[in-house]
Amino acid sequence: MFKLASFKKMSFSMLLTFTLVLILAIPAHAASYAVQFLNSSGAPSTHSSKYIEGGVVDVTGTAGNYTVTFKMKNSDPSFPLIPISYNHLKVDLNGTPAGDGVYEVNSTKSVSGGFTYFTFSGVSNVTDNLPVLLHVNAGGFHSKEYALFVDWK
Repeated sequence: MFKLASFKKMSFSMLLTFTLVLILAIPAHAASYAVQFLNSSGAPSTHSSKYIEGGVVDVTGTAGNYTVTFKMKNSDPSFPLIPISYNHLKVDLNGTPAGDGVYEVNSTKSVSGGFTYFTFSGVSNVTDNLPVLLHVNAGGFHSKEYALFVDWK
């Protein structure tokens, strides 16, 4: 009888520990947020937005220090034979949603499986538009830096 009671306590403790581990692990997973790019005038830029895979970004962390990851397509959805590359994505984290005009954060960049990933940290919230500079090279014949805003839908 003593062994059965001890086994029940141990089983309950293991179940409680396992549940606690799962609860603590949930915040570590990325949440997907729907976004679009706005042009420098603040109007939706469907052309630029179509390069964001699935129209979403992954966000981890907590308010005041979110980490955001973009997954950008390396080919034009309308013309798949045109390769697209991105030199950089710079972010203006200071000031109001309009920013202060200084792009103090240069995203880390990696390329894998037909996509370019840009990751940056320090985002205070996922509601205010976020000013960014995205440099795009399309097929070697078009190379330009675009002043955009990330609009959290």
